[in-house]
Amino acid sequence: MRTRGTHGPRALLGRTVGLTVVATAGFLPFMAGSPAGADTPSGTLNCINSLLGPGTPLAITSVTEGALSASGSSPTTPGSANVAPGGTLDLVPNSKDIPNSALPSGITLLNGPDTGLGTASELPASFAALLSAVKGKTISETASIPLTLSGATSGSSETLSLSGSFTVPASGLPSGTLGTLMVGSASGTITAGSSGTVTISVPQFTSASPLVITTTIPGLPSSTLTCTDSAAQTIDTATISSSGTSAPTTTTTTTTTTTTTTTTTVPATTTTTAAPPTVKASTVPPPSGGSSVSATPTYLQSSNTSLAFTGAGPGVWMVAFAGLVLLDIGYLIVTLYYRPRQLLARVLRRGNRGGNG
Repeated sequence: MRTRGTHGPRALLGRTVGLTVVATAGFLPFMAGSPAGADTPSGTLNCINSLLGPGTPLAITSVTEGALSASGSSPTTPGSANVAPGGTLDLVPNSKDIPNSALPSGITLLNGPDTGLGTASELPASFAALLSAVKGKTISETASIPLTLSGATSGSSETLSLSGSFTVPASGLPSGTLGTLMVGSASGTITAGSSGTVTISVPQFTSASPLVITTTIPGLPSSTLTCTDSAAQTIDTATISSSGTSAPTTTTTTTTTTTTTTTTTVPATTTTTAAPPTVKASTVPPPSGGSSVSATPTYLQSSNTSLAFTGAGPGVWMVAFAGLVLLDIGYLIVTLYYRPRQLLARVLRRGNRGGNG
């Protein structure tokens, strides 16, 4: 008779699958509620691991933490929000869950502290024992929940994105019941309706629309956990009333830009131009029974008869200088040519007279 070893291929595969399931189960976080003694009701997820298959279902109790607020992102207590019709609500941290989560006292958290917005789940003892085989490894998971709203306007929506990780201590896990946390990040817009209440909930997960969680463990195959439940779970409810917080007022800031233009004025030169004569036509009254006859037009003299005088230009002085030069040249010609001939003619005439005498 052969005895199966604890280190054979089947044992190794079983350990790998078991560790993956344990890590995934440790992060199961998506029921809006908590175990007995916390501020919200608890719920149970029925999950199937992608490595184990449908033959090994997991039943995990967990809680989704958060609260509605009409006054900002500060932590608040569930059920305290009071919003005016059309006012805006936010999913904020649940102040009751900070820093030790909504899990019952006596549970040791493997990561934390609790931020009050996200999820907390209790790690089953049967699975926690298997984590000792992955000492020193960091296990992480991510998921996203499209939350459901009632009492809000049709355009409202809210999504809770979750992520978390914890490292198995190298010295081994602490004794007692263990718990894990996933930090949440809410996104979307929640606008209150006209009256009543606004309720935010984790939806019911069905086989057609399940919750899918992705797990990453160093050195092991990645896996997914597909979960369903029996009903939706409420996270928080806000009251709509006329005395509640109104929607925030949007302030528009207008920036005015002033442009200064500097204008330089150049003194103008005034030139007086004689106006053209104005023609005035006179009409002689027609004789009785005849047509009108236009007389010769009378030209009216403009009252402004002075023309502009700009002074002697350089051209005028050049013309005057050229005229003087020409006069001097003419005088020299007369002196050098005409006068000597005239004197010579006189001398010859006198000589002729003396010879004849």
